[in-house]
Amino acid sequence: MRVGAGTPATGFGRIAAAAAWLVAAAAAAITAYVSVRRVVRAPERRRVMRPDPVLTLSHVSALLTLVLGPASLATAMLLGYRAPWIASVPSLAPALLGAALAIAGARRGAPLLLGIESVGARARRGARAAFRTVTALERRLVDTLGRAFRAVAAPLWELHTGDAQEYLLFVVGLSVLALVLPFLR
Repeated sequence: MRVGAGTPATGFGRIAAAAAWLVAAAAAAITAYVSVRRVVRAPERRRVMRPDPVLTLSHVSALLTLVLGPASLATAMLLGYRAPWIASVPSLAPALLGAALAIAGARRGAPLLLGIESVGARARRGARAAFRTVTALERRLVDTLGRAFRAVAAPLWELHTGDAQEYLLFVVGLSVLALVLPFLR
């Protein structure tokens, strides 16, 4: 019977494992905070009928996430994986901490939470600025490429003025070319 995967006994392996655990813990805490804190009651939304399908891709992905997690744990346990119960306590701590902060955040004025929410506001402003910068660069690039294409293709527009006589001359020229090409072999 195997007990946990364990971490390498050397220094760098332990540092890498601790860093990976901290990153995963931060992700779990943020996810729990957002999940608990972002519940907004909006009765006016409930009254609006939406023409959306009953089961969307987000519903399917959420269902798969909920099913695959316990299914993979059950499969691992059936294959002989056994984790000590004490190992689950630190793994639950980030999610519980994030949820506790979110619940405490419902009461406005908590000094720690005001600091966290101000960081969130700054992060939103930073993300908005980054989005606007990237989209402005993309638009400038598309405009430049469009102007370059129009500059290169401008002589092509002059080849055909659109009158019927020019079109007939083009067809006659193409027919003569089709007759002459077999003789050029």
